[in-house]
Amino acid sequence: MSHGDRFLRILGLLLLGYALIGKGFAYIGFGGIYIGEIVMLYGLAALLASENWSRVLRTAWFWPLLVFMGWCAVRTAPYLSVYGTDALRDAAVWMWGAFAIIVASLIAAQPRRLTIIERQFRFFGKWFLLLAPISWALSNFLTDVNAPWADAPMFMVKGGDSTVHITAIFAYAVLCGLDLPNWGILVGIMVNLVLNFTGRAAMLTFGLGAALVAALRPRSPIVLSLFPSLLAGVFLLWVLDIHVGTSGANDREISAEQVWMNVTGIFSDSNNTVLEGTKEWRLLWWDTIIRYTIHGRYFWTGKGFGVNLADDDGFQVDKQDKLRSPHNGHLTMLARAGVPGLALWIALHLTWALGITWSAWRALSRHQRHWSIWFIVLMIYWMAFMMNASFDVYLEGPTGGIWMWTVYGVGIGAMWAYRTCPEALDAAVTQPRSRRATRLSVYARPDLS
Repeated sequence: MSHGDRFLRILGLLLLGYALIGKGFAYIGFGGIYIGEIVMLYGLAALLASENWSRVLRTAWFWPLLVFMGWCAVRTAPYLSVYGTDALRDAAVWMWGAFAIIVASLIAAQPRRLTIIERQFRFFGKWFLLLAPISWALSNFLTDVNAPWADAPMFMVKGGDSTVHITAIFAYAVLCGLDLPNWGILVGIMVNLVLNFTGRAAMLTFGLGAALVAALRPRSPIVLSLFPSLLAGVFLLWVLDIHVGTSGANDREISAEQVWMNVTGIFSDSNNTVLEGTKEWRLLWWDTIIRYTIHGRYFWTGKGFGVNLADDDGFQVDKQDKLRSPHNGHLTMLARAGVPGLALWIALHLTWALGITWSAWRALSRHQRHWSIWFIVLMIYWMAFMMNASFDVYLEGPTGGIWMWTVYGVGIGAMWAYRTCPEALDAAVTQPRSRRATRLSVYARPDLS
């Protein structure tokens, strides 16, 4: 097994740990270097040991990322001597772009590696549906149990973070299928959605992705069953008057009333003081950032990577000053890297999204169903990342940032492989391990053309 293949398997385990354990897993490490950085360094070594890794440099989608990282490096370097490790901590949001470079380059070096990634995602999708409810329970009811190696909760997975993965798994299950019966997929998604729909961001994230999937395959049994089942589930919560508290700082709960307040709060002001309080706090902070960047002295430079924005902007709400960035990853870029940094951030994502969309359309027009499904799922995953990052400190941490940059890198590698070696994924159809899995696999390959 080559170092590149071994890295992809290790990366898969890393992402699984982030998704199911969260913050406690992210703090594994020594000497101030955590598991994410350790895996990233191994990936860079594996990349240098691979042949033909520089092929990806020929793609237009790769260069916006390099320019963006270069500008952010310029906005980080002056603050290393002032803020030290805090500057590196804040800079991680762009430094993790190295994962995109590594993954894309390894796929370009050997396009067959898409088969490894697809098998890993199928494995992840099945087990995440089964284990995420346990992760939710541990995150909400074992809040006093810290990781032995850090002053942080052992289990801490946010509802919005889990919903990002549920959205992508839902898309893949509907369009391509998992090695689970339809009823198992339906129950798994329903249970996870009910547990995690305590926030508006989670509802928006899944709603946007699910709407796109439903438009692409409206007659899917999972699609036809899911939405009535969710309504029935909320109705049961209301009839049985179920109220389950969570450990979130905003005192959210699992109840029909909470779901209704989230829905109404998306489109109008809510009567709930907690929901409106967090909404007003976000809007005030975002307006402050816009005023001192777009309309102020930090237009070109931002405040740099290192300063605690919550303290400096006057919006700190954590007693231990742990909050460092606004609950919006895009405005974090604006505040730290200025208008040029935000423009480059938008450019790299729009370039990627347009490339994925174009590739999906080409695959559909050529009746290359496997490729079209692959690109559509990547697009929905990206949309879920962007939506959740708009309402939470998500991409600034490894549990969201490394995940997003990995998907970004897979997208670049997949676009390169589709252009130069389209048989790589057509030959990557997962071989089912049983007769039952064969039936599911055949059934799950819809005609999207």
